[in-house]
Amino acid sequence: PRSEQIRSMRANLLTLEVVPRSILLTSGSPNEGKTLLVVNLAAALAEGGSHQVLIVDGNLRNPGIAELVGGHSAPGLVDLLRGHVVDPLDVVQDIPTIPGVSLVPAGELPESPGGLLVPAALRRVLERVSDRYAFILVDSPAMDHYADAAVMAPETDGVLIVVQLEGPARNAAERALD
Repeated sequence: PRSEQIRSMRANLLTLEVVPRSILLTSGSPNEGKTLLVVNLAAALAEGGSHQVLIVDGNLRNPGIAELVGGHSAPGLVDLLRGHVVDPLDVVQDIPTIPGVSLVPAGELPESPGGLLVPAALRRVLERVSDRYAFILVDSPAMDHYADAAVMAPETDGVLIVVQLEGPARNAAERALD
């Protein structure tokens, strides 16, 4: 049933009048399942070999995608944002268990992640990889304590806010939407 829900989400995205190519995923509160959704949505978009998908682990507070898919966490987005690595393709990892899906991991966690999230730097990363991937999914921290998702969102074509029905208070999701 969950696989079909993810495929339904894919179908809804692909039938929009303007299909978003870069999508930020966030939530109102932590632990609502957005990281798992990022990986599963990427797999659904790449299913059948029709699309190449890149996941960017932009959750510099609590990254988890590299561990989830069996990749390594560094170098990654932090190195790109700091300018230690210039070409985003140098940190891209293929995910062998999910054909058609690649990953830019978060990288080595900085003491102050919020200071690294400069819109122009993220825009350069996304622009550099956009011609190679049909979709770019950006995982971000929940919006309850950090402004990271709000800083990154304008650099993407769209935002998906993940809401766990039987979880955190609804007002966290409403604040995230605002």
